[in-house]
Amino acid sequence: MKKTLRNTILGLTVTALFISGTLCGCGKKAPPIPASRLDFLEIEVAEQEKYIQEAEAKYLEERAKLEAANDSKGVRLLDTMNRERLRNEKQILKKQQKELEKLRQSEANKK
Repeated sequence: MKKTLRNTILGLTVTALFISGTLCGCGKKAPPIPASRLDFLEIEVAEQEKYIQEAEAKYLEERAKLEAANDSKGVRLLDTMNRERLRNEKQILKKQQKELEKLRQSEANKK
């Protein structure tokens, strides 16, 4: 019973350290928690834009590999899958950007 309790406390301590950022990413601190919906949405939009850019770069890299291997069927399949996925991601990004703009305008009107 005592050992189980000690292990539970140790586990919770390690979990708390990960959450606080002490043990994540080679001693890097975790990013601060956003204070408002506006801050949160700004972070989300920036991360979504970064994700889309990385996905497009990865797609182009994969497409170049398939073209180098003369795999036209693979290229077509990759194009189809990528087109659908990126279209959905870009639609989500546009919605987030519109919401962010509305929040910025409402914040500006409050001041």
